[in-house]
Amino acid sequence: MVPPSVPHSSRQPAAPAFMLMCALQSDDVNGMHTIRYVQWIQSSGARVALLDWNASKADLQRSFDQLSGVVLTGGHCGIHGTPYGQATKAFLDMAAIAGNFPVWGTCQGFQQLAQYSSNIAEPSVLTYTGNATEGVAVPLNLTTFAHTESKMLSNAPESVISTLTSAPVTLNLHHYSVLKSTFDSSVAMSSFWNVLATNSVESGPEFLSLYEGKTLPFYGSQFHGEKNAYEFNQVWEEDARVDGAAVHSAPAIEAMQWLSAFFVTEARKCPHRWVQSFPGCTLSYEHAPVYTAAVATDKWENCYLN
Repeated sequence: MVPPSVPHSSRQPAAPAFMLMCALQSDDVNGMHTIRYVQWIQSSGARVALLDWNASKADLQRSFDQLSGVVLTGGHCGIHGTPYGQATKAFLDMAAIAGNFPVWGTCQGFQQLAQYSSNIAEPSVLTYTGNATEGVAVPLNLTTFAHTESKMLSNAPESVISTLTSAPVTLNLHHYSVLKSTFDSSVAMSSFWNVLATNSVESGPEFLSLYEGKTLPFYGSQFHGEKNAYEFNQVWEEDARVDGAAVHSAPAIEAMQWLSAFFVTEARKCPHRWVQSFPGCTLSYEHAPVYTAAVATDKWENCYLN
């Protein structure tokens, strides 16, 4: 806690503040921010601000200047020619220029980072993998780099590495993937990322599951690390390819918590400091969560609604 006697201009927050750029939309509830990402970040000691992606360019810059990192979530609102895509592209450009502003992308966010790193908007770097990668939990195939040189994993406890590589705990819910062959053929992407893990499902092609930036603090997971501790009674748990007990186990939660804690640690290195909420950039504490499974989709049990 900051002592009241400290002038406001010199106060240092007890925790970094993250922007949650949420990609969730549905036919019946638009502009949702699913709470599980907020909980995943807060559990490692950071605050979360929610962004209105229709904010002006000036307000996006204002938001960026007082935040310590950004999470690009999963979802399906589209990144090409959409307000969400334009806003997140602006944030990624600002983060790349700053060089010390961490970015995490999950699922669609992971794919969005891949497209961004390719230096082209079209054609898409994604390949349709259909239901083979929708609703399946698998262990990771970690690369040698992940074990020996990765910022994210080389210092991880052996228990975390063992869980990630031997237990079916990384939950995949995507119909499109970044194939390893596509990555290897792209000079831009392979120059941007160090691949930490890949997977292949049902004898399908190898796809990327986890990576980290070579020079920028950008990170991405194709799997949903935030769901293990914060989502239950989901359709994917009914899939024969998902062991719900393993996904929600203590070792699985420890492993996903390591990823969250790592990213929050990266955010603490950013010199940006939170100033105040304003329309379009508000702390999650200012919003009341709503039980949304009955009105939207059973993928998202609890959300903040715009």
